[in-house]
Amino acid sequence: MLIVLLLLTFACRDSSDKENVGNVQEGVTQDDSANEPEASSNEPDSASTDAESEETEVSEESEESDDSSTDPTDSATEPSDEETEPENYSDPLSELCHSDVVDWPSDWFLFEREVLEEVNIYRQQGADCGALGYFEPASPLTMNPDFRCASRYHSIWMSENTYTHNSPEGDLGEDPQQRLYSIGYDGIWGENIYAAPSQPSTVVSGWMASDENCATIMAEWWNVIGVGYYYDPDSTHEHYWTQKFGFQE
Repeated sequence: MLIVLLLLTFACRDSSDKENVGNVQEGVTQDDSANEPEASSNEPDSASTDAESEETEVSEESEESDDSSTDPTDSATEPSDEETEPENYSDPLSELCHSDVVDWPSDWFLFEREVLEEVNIYRQQGADCGALGYFEPASPLTMNPDFRCASRYHSIWMSENTYTHNSPEGDLGEDPQQRLYSIGYDGIWGENIYAAPSQPSTVVSGWMASDENCATIMAEWWNVIGVGYYYDPDSTHEHYWTQKFGFQE
């Protein structure tokens, strides 16, 4: 039996905020899950210091999905990126994803790894995701180079276009699921996005302040993540962040 749940939430922050947070989750099959975020997998919303707007969309399905919600997870704090960074970090697998992701600056690489560390700290501790309930501690996530490449590309795309989960006419596809298809992944997935904050800790705390984004981060079924940070001083928000979640055997 196919269950599809689609929920779109849009919230405007007050004028003192300029950060944007988004969340989406999809492809998750639920039996009896304790916590089910409304906007975590496919498009999370999140509160943060500067937020201009938040948008959240969740879809859930057993065989096919557009947007889905999230559930709890266990965790520990350890980044599983084992590389030492040169001045410009280049992952051979990432190069296969898109040419724009070649020769990634080392400071961006470190920012991405710090996001992973922060996420695993929350997963290790468990978290209260507000209206979506309390999520028990979840196992730590490991950085997946393909997911990271797709995340980096979407952060680039947002800087050149607009802050959104969808990417019309994007080289890797027009939505989060298509971008994952482009890297050869067709399992359950979730995505969080953020625009404006410049520091990893601010970004993760902003996501955790949003019920939907928090639930996506804490979902117990993930075991891999990809984080993509991109900076363009000439773009609308300058700093762009994308997280992609999934499960691999």
